[in-house]
Amino acid sequence: MIIEKYNTTDDDNFEIGIFGLGYESRSISCFSQVKDRCRMKLALAYNYWCDKADYKINKEEFESNDCRVIEVDENAIRKDLELNLAQIIQEIKGKVFVDISVMTRHRLSELLWFLFENMISESSIIIAYSIADFVEPPTQNYPVKFFGSIIDSFQPLTGRLNLHPIVVIGLGYEKDKALGAIGHLDPENVIFLIPSNEKEQNYKERLDENNKLLFDNYPKSKSLTYDVLKPYSTYFELKSLILRLKKEHRILLIPLGPKILAVISLIIAWEFSPEINVWRVSSEQLEKPLNRKSSGEYIYIKINI
Repeated sequence: MIIEKYNTTDDDNFEIGIFGLGYESRSISCFSQVKDRCRMKLALAYNYWCDKADYKINKEEFESNDCRVIEVDENAIRKDLELNLAQIIQEIKGKVFVDISVMTRHRLSELLWFLFENMISESSIIIAYSIADFVEPPTQNYPVKFFGSIIDSFQPLTGRLNLHPIVVIGLGYEKDKALGAIGHLDPENVIFLIPSNEKEQNYKERLDENNKLLFDNYPKSKSLTYDVLKPYSTYFELKSLILRLKKEHRILLIPLGPKILAVISLIIAWEFSPEINVWRVSSEQLEKPLNRKSSGEYIYIKINI
C-alpha cells in the first residue's frame, strides 16, 4: 500500500464511485463533482433519520443520476458490503472514488477495511472529504453509548503487555467528548491530536473552550497539531509519531475530530496490523442531527493497493 498526495479529481475517471447518503446538504457535494466520470455509482444510505433536513432531496439527486441507493444497517455493514460490492471490487483494475463526508466513523472504517481486503493490485482508492461550513456544536453533552474498537477487525491487543500503554486521541469541538473517553481509560500517558484550519477560527475557539477541562486535567500531555486541509502531510506526521512510540508503548488511537483523521488512523493501523488498535466513541442516534453545508472546499488522499 502506497499513499500519494492528490489534489483534484478534474482529470480522472473512476470505475465506481461510493458515496454516503445522509441528511446533510453536503451529502451530494462530492457527487456533483464526479458523477459524470464514474462508470458505476453506489450510495450507502442510512435506515434512520431519513426524514431529517435534506435527506429526501439528496436521495432524489442520487437516484435521478443513475446512482444505486441501498440502505445499510449500521450493525450489519460488512454483510451488506459483501452482498453488494464483493464481486465488483475484486474485478476492478482502476480507481475507486469514496466520499466519506457524511459517513459515520464505523461505516467508513468497515468500508475501507473491506476495500483493503478485497481490491487487487494495480487499483487505487481516492478518499474524498467535503469540508463543511462552520456550525455551532451542540450545547449539551450526550451519553456515550459505544466505546471500543472502531470495527470488529480491531480487537484489543493481548500481546506486548511488557510495553507501557499510551492513548493518542484526536480532539473535536464537542463539549468534553474527549475528556469522557479519557475518563473511561484513565491512562498515564496521553498525546492529543489537535486539528487546525487557518480558514476556520471559530472551530478553534470552540475546540479550546469545549476541551478546557481536558487540558486542565492533563496539563503535561504532549500534542501534535495537524492541518485538516493537508491529509497527506498529516499521514506522515502521525505515522512518524507512531513509529517512535511503538518501540516502547502499546498504542491506542482514538480519532475524534474531523473524519479525515479516522481515515488516516485506519490506514496506519492496516500498515502496522496487529500492533495498533483504533477505537471510536459514539452516542449513536442520541445526538442532535446537524445539517452541515459544504464550504465548497474538498480534500483528498490517494491509496494505491
